[in-house]
Amino acid sequence: MPHLESVADVQEALLASNNATAGPVFIYKHSSRCFISKMTWQDIRDYAERLPKERFYFVDVVRQRDVSNYISKVLSVVHESPQLLKVENGKCTGAVSHERVSLAQIKDWDC
Repeated sequence: MPHLESVADVQEALLASNNATAGPVFIYKHSSRCFISKMTWQDIRDYAERLPKERFYFVDVVRQRDVSNYISKVLSVVHESPQLLKVENGKCTGAVSHERVSLAQIKDWDC
């Protein structure tokens, strides 16, 4: 899963979300300081690795706080972590956080 470490990385992910045939882009915002985030990270990472056709991106909100803030601003979402964002055509079309971040949620979004 690619790590978003700069504004340029985020812009590339948003551009990738314009490819409707490839499906949505998912951005997972993770905090190493949060127990819930640590638990969901393992499931999300394992799922992303099993389904290479899906595009998942990861941002460490502790280390890349400026990148996380940029994502929140450009997608007009309130920052939370853990947080899973579904992005299509450069816009956030789904957002869940905390205990609602799950594989079931991804499947509900029909990826």
